[in-house]
Amino acid sequence: MAAIWEQLQAAHDEVMSQLPIGQIWGAWEKSAVTTQLYAFVSAVDWSEPFFLGLAALHAAILGGLVILARRASSEIVMVYFFFVVTAVFAAEYLNQWGSRHHAALFPRSNVNYFDEGGIFVSAVFSAPLLVVSFVAQLILFGRLASQLVKNKRAHLRQTAATRAVAATPPVDGGKKVKKQ
Repeated sequence: MAAIWEQLQAAHDEVMSQLPIGQIWGAWEKSAVTTQLYAFVSAVDWSEPFFLGLAALHAAILGGLVILARRASSEIVMVYFFFVVTAVFAAEYLNQWGSRHHAALFPRSNVNYFDEGGIFVSAVFSAPLLVVSFVAQLILFGRLASQLVKNKRAHLRQTAATRAVAATPPVDGGKKVKKQ
């Protein structure tokens, strides 16, 4: 059994060495995007109360979506989705406000993370909200698909019942009976 396992492992290694996956992964690790992402994560003091509050806000928003997805109607989930998307659209104004009030938001380091391009606010505020809005869309799409299946089944039942009624012969042999 061990010999077979070694042969399978050797065949696997041979196939994997021919695939460019290792090269792609190595290039990704050395890419500028990865380097910049690591530099961004390292440069930010994540222990600031602002980030802890923001993480709590995102957790509450996601938790609210989960609760609404299980208990509320699709209309309420859609309204929630639009509130989340509106918050994403308001990120530019929040970035400007944060830039003006960075000393109050980051009392420990007094660093102005809010840049003119809005990269910081997009990364820590908008990106998680976009993930939440994507999850909301998946929930709504699932409900839509479920409703389509229910409607089609009802339509097929109605069609089958109509055909069954049309296929049954008349009880009186087709003769008309006069009422007196």
